[in-house]
Amino acid sequence: MPLLCRQHIAPDALLGIWQMDEDEALLLSRFPFLRQHMEQLNARCRNATRRREWLSVRALLATLLNDDTIRIDYTDEGQPILSNGMHISISHTRGYAAVMVSAHCRVGIDIERKGRDIGHLRKYFMRDDEQADHDDTLLLHWCAKEALYKLWSDDHLTTQQMRIHRPESADRLMATNLKRGVGTPLYCIDHPDFLLVHLLHPAPNL
Repeated sequence: MPLLCRQHIAPDALLGIWQMDEDEALLLSRFPFLRQHMEQLNARCRNATRRREWLSVRALLATLLNDDTIRIDYTDEGQPILSNGMHISISHTRGYAAVMVSAHCRVGIDIERKGRDIGHLRKYFMRDDEQADHDDTLLLHWCAKEALYKLWSDDHLTTQQMRIHRPESADRLMATNLKRGVGTPLYCIDHPDFLLVHLLHPAPNL
């Protein structure tokens, strides 16, 4: 079964991870509702890998919410939005897709395959007041900033406007939007194949 993980990470927030071990034909066979989205898929992508990611995310969402009628649409800026009004964040890496949804909270998620060489990118996403002494910690910072960018997508944060740090006496890292001065506790899933970071922040006026 491709559903690798389904977690309630808050009373109204769900996180799911999908192992993408099916090709397009098998996905369409196992999840017939996906066929109604083929026109949208064909208009968006031709690459076989991207098509499998696109279909897997929708299969995962339907499985998470036990509802295959919910559509994923996109804003003019490319941010995913759900037809039922819930907040959503999407990420994928080689072999895995991840989705996080919540009715009342902003959500941000990023999943990255381990073993990826990002050392040469360090100067582009690390701040001078951030520390990453080895590859695992560097990957954590990368994932955290990707997730934080999605959490506050309307702020269009630069990497220098995001800070990953552990406040004194805190039991976990914080991902801070320096533009707003708002910090969010950082949670992660450390799998042998990948690292996943997820963030959750109450949304106003809901």
